[in-house]
Amino acid sequence: MLHSIKKSFKASQNPGEILLIPSIVVFTIISFIVFRSKPAITLSGDVSIGLMMLISAAAICLFTFTPFYLMGLKERGIKLKVGVLVYNCIVLTVAVAITVAMVSFLIISVLNNSFKNLSLDAFVSSAFVGIYSGVLIYLLIPLAKGMNTAIVARLFSIVMVSGIILSMLTNSNPNWWQVNFSYLGWGNGISSISFNMTIVMAGLLVIALSTQFTNDLKRSKHIFNKKDVNLNILSLLFIILGIDMASLGLFPYDRAPLVHDILGYSMLIIFGVIVLSLRFIFPKIDKTFLTNSYLTLALIAFCYVLFAFVGYFSLTAFELIGFIITFGWLLMFVRKISMMSKVGQT
Repeated sequence: MLHSIKKSFKASQNPGEILLIPSIVVFTIISFIVFRSKPAITLSGDVSIGLMMLISAAAICLFTFTPFYLMGLKERGIKLKVGVLVYNCIVLTVAVAITVAMVSFLIISVLNNSFKNLSLDAFVSSAFVGIYSGVLIYLLIPLAKGMNTAIVARLFSIVMVSGIILSMLTNSNPNWWQVNFSYLGWGNGISSISFNMTIVMAGLLVIALSTQFTNDLKRSKHIFNKKDVNLNILSLLFIILGIDMASLGLFPYDRAPLVHDILGYSMLIIFGVIVLSLRFIFPKIDKTFLTNSYLTLALIAFCYVLFAFVGYFSLTAFELIGFIITFGWLLMFVRKISMMSKVGQT
């Protein structure tokens, strides 16, 4: 029996197809056990459809992602060092769980606002949770198995943007932008916790991104000539950038202003070093990408002059513009890395 199941998993490109129906049945039964004593179940609140969706989503991410991530690595013949493997499993699992939780919360909010005061019986509510859980498993498994540089970058984007927007919406001071961007991390409220944890998680994902693109490019042919020395330098720079970013969230401005400022400016310096070293790290990289990278760095420098010496930009405006420009370059860089690794492996 077990042998036939393993054989089916190997034959199927998406094991989620095999697990779809069984997972719907299992989560429907579990939900029914929870709901059976209630005559009517609402979309939100205590012992609700929404709460069961969130709990199911968290359980699925925590217990499903890592096994299939490891399966994907094995199938593609990717061998990572134990420390890197453990780090990636933890960080990527948490990042996926956060992303799924935010999407689940959004779905629940939309349904709750669209169908106000709606209540369902235990069976229909359980089936709803079961179907949602099955679809989530169906979508999550191929994501975990095919984890690559582009997917890690998308996770970084979703976590970063969603966390910052949530912090903006929940901040008690509507005029926070008149102080600075780091003001979102001040205090101990939901807004500050959301902002600081987002920055920490984003930094950890940058480190995971560095290990991911390093591994992708090491498997490519004819890109590096010095036994990956240049690539390891680039990976180290991104790891330092990630540590710097994560530390920025651990040292909010209201608690450690000097440390926070040093970390913020050092991030810009590290970013500049990465851009300026590209032509030495990637001897075969195209000139268009290099030109765009240099223009990106020059634009950030120009905006800094307008902020620090001319006074045209406020601190918040400079931080926001710098973030958008750097974020845009990172997406452009990841796209270029993905193209280079695909070409190199053909």
